[in-house]
Amino acid sequence: MFDINWFKSHYSDILIIALIIIIFFIFKLIISKFTKRFNLNKSIGRVLNYTFIIIIIEFAKPKIVLSSLLDTVSIFIEVSLIIFIFYNLIINVYIKDYLIAYKGKQIKHILIDIIKLIFLTFFILIILRTVFKVDLITILTPSAILTAIIGLSMKDTIGNLISGLIIQIEKPFDVGDWIKIDDYVGQIAEINWRYTKLKTLDNTFLIIPNNNISSGNLLNYNRPEKEMRILLEIGVSYDTPPDKLKSIIKKVLSSSVHVAKSKDVHVYLKKYNDFTIDYDIAFWIKEYKFTREARDEVYSALWYEFKLAGIEIPYPIRTIINKESKQNETEMDKILVSDFKKLEIFNTLSETTIENIIRFSAIHSYPRNFIIIEENEHGESMFIILEGIAEVFKNNKKISELKSGDFFGEMSLLTGERRSATVITKTECKVVEISRPVFKVFLERDKKLIDAVNKIFKQRIDKLKKNRIESNDIKEIEKNLFAKFKKLFNFS
Repeated sequence: MFDINWFKSHYSDILIIALIIIIFFIFKLIISKFTKRFNLNKSIGRVLNYTFIIIIIEFAKPKIVLSSLLDTVSIFIEVSLIIFIFYNLIINVYIKDYLIAYKGKQIKHILIDIIKLIFLTFFILIILRTVFKVDLITILTPSAILTAIIGLSMKDTIGNLISGLIIQIEKPFDVGDWIKIDDYVGQIAEINWRYTKLKTLDNTFLIIPNNNISSGNLLNYNRPEKEMRILLEIGVSYDTPPDKLKSIIKKVLSSSVHVAKSKDVHVYLKKYNDFTIDYDIAFWIKEYKFTREARDEVYSALWYEFKLAGIEIPYPIRTIINKESKQNETEMDKILVSDFKKLEIFNTLSETTIENIIRFSAIHSYPRNFIIIEENEHGESMFIILEGIAEVFKNNKKISELKSGDFFGEMSLLTGERRSATVITKTECKVVEISRPVFKVFLERDKKLIDAVNKIFKQRIDKLKKNRIESNDIKEIEKNLFAKFKKLFNFS
């Protein structure tokens, strides 16, 4: 129930408290305009506001006879404001504005949370002691027993909290680092009080309790530097001279996109086996996340180069030769070579280069209404239609038809662009698919393939001109096309 007598007896106290609140907001408004005018930090503005209120209270105290209620309220306000002043100076001004925003340092949220917790605990204890005159010893003694009971029941959780704090202080890794903990590998996505979250190479999240990290074996792939050494093993025939093999491997590594050119590469003869001579290939990649791509790129390129150089990767096998099918395949290759020579983009290439491109490329037979490529999907190959008709769709609208001798998907192969249209077979089609690794191998062996690249880019530019694109924009597009091509194929 509302007590009118209490209100009357504390009427003056309530007025003074209301006056303090009004003064607080007036000063807040003045300082806000002041900080905006002189472009001062907002956190410093808060500190000035709190300081002025404390000065006003201290100035008014000797001149006003304070009741017990007003005395308690004034102490509470002053203690609170002092705590808020230090909080703003440490958390907002020093850590967030100076260290993080100005210096650009990475400060973990867990450390900020710990400081906030210390301020909150300190604030509660001081308020209990100064305002409410509570004896802290009488509270802490039974609470210590209670803490022990809680600690025993929550030792794993507390262990994770302490381990999280140790991780933040020692900083064995940071957000974005690739690490290995026991048998788990992933990129640090989050570090908090209880656990550390890893994002694996398979794009899944792995949650590991901090206690397990502190007690387990940790390997950081980003320290002391991001560049990382890879060791591959390969076995070749005894007929292959070591010098020849090392020369081919180093050539492949020098043209690989993911291999770091700032570090030396090495090829070591490891041992003699029953069927092979084993070699270790040591090279550096730019970052751990490219491990799979680098292994795939190097191993794929070596397969093609070994085939062209007549280097065998032997293993115990039983070979059955079908002479009739081999003869049919040779006849088919001759027809394909003849068809390829008719294509404008390949007519400058030698028959040997064309034969090898066909030999290493996939030949597909597609039924009617088959989607060969889809708009906006990633791709790294081009297609040449040998037989049949295909339709081209953009934004679900048919824009053209492709027939025998036409090609598509070349921009994804050469520049890494997403597919610009969807291609669907109208009739049964036979199609040759040339992949980027195959194209790259022969780009390095036969420089006339550059003529094919130039013709493809010229066709793209001619289409832009027909669409009345401005000449300056066309030049910029042409420049970007060649820049993407050079970067993708590590080609100068």
